[in-house]
Amino acid sequence: MTTPLKQHPSPIMYRMASATLAICGLLLINACTLKKGPIIVGMSHPLAPSAQPHTARGRRSYSPPVVVEMISLNLPEGQFNHNSAIWKLLSPLKLPAADLHMLRINGLRAGEAPFSHWKPLSKILNSIKGLISQRSYIQAAGLRSVVVNAKLNVHHQLLAYRPLDGRLTLRSFHDCDDIFLLTADISKIENRTILQLVPAVNLGTVTFSRGPRALGVIQGSEPQRHIFRHLIFSIPLPPRHFVVVAPTHLHSHLDLIGPTFLTDGRQVPARESVLIFAPIDKLK
Repeated sequence: MTTPLKQHPSPIMYRMASATLAICGLLLINACTLKKGPIIVGMSHPLAPSAQPHTARGRRSYSPPVVVEMISLNLPEGQFNHNSAIWKLLSPLKLPAADLHMLRINGLRAGEAPFSHWKPLSKILNSIKGLISQRSYIQAAGLRSVVVNAKLNVHHQLLAYRPLDGRLTLRSFHDCDDIFLLTADISKIENRTILQLVPAVNLGTVTFSRGPRALGVIQGSEPQRHIFRHLIFSIPLPPRHFVVVAPTHLHSHLDLIGPTFLTDGRQVPARESVLIFAPIDKLK
């Protein structure tokens, strides 16, 4: 029987193998000596003309989430806003006079007080017949807003508001929800909790759908949102303070934002809602 002849590699194959080993060796050396830079998390920035990415220097300060306790009061119309004893315990917000005027002409009245005033305030509130209160906790982080429901499932409403030019503006909304957008952040420099409570209207409802054999959500729609941006104000609250937001009924127009959002005339007698926000600490 004849045995097959052994094939020896050619000189060309020797050269190719040695070149491959040399390249792998260089890559291993570079990988070992490569200096790792900082990992940037967040939005990407366009490259500079030198095509070198910007690197973050120093650690960013961590802003912890703010826990806000919300107390929603529902009581007969006028029992809160027309009670002078209540407003003696509340101080005007630390806002410019023009901003306070803008809130008032849009039917909103707000005040703040230290936690020490909560006990006499709650005593007055508990003496009101027909009072209904509800507590809840909201966790807000930075600029991310949390929805606070005011009036849901409104079939049709005519809303009046005064923008920055002061002229009365009328607008109608159909199949909507009246809400407030709450944001909260901590200012370590000022030792304050910065609150923002902005009225808005959601048009439509959030709906999701999926097929009979599909897994998970395959189609969804979110409501269109109209935000009254002329009423975005930053409210700085000192430690252990709370803020109160109530409707103001102006005889000039009853369809302003405050009465529309926080008053329910479908009940007899009509009732109003008052929102109380206490950041971080709890009201007892």
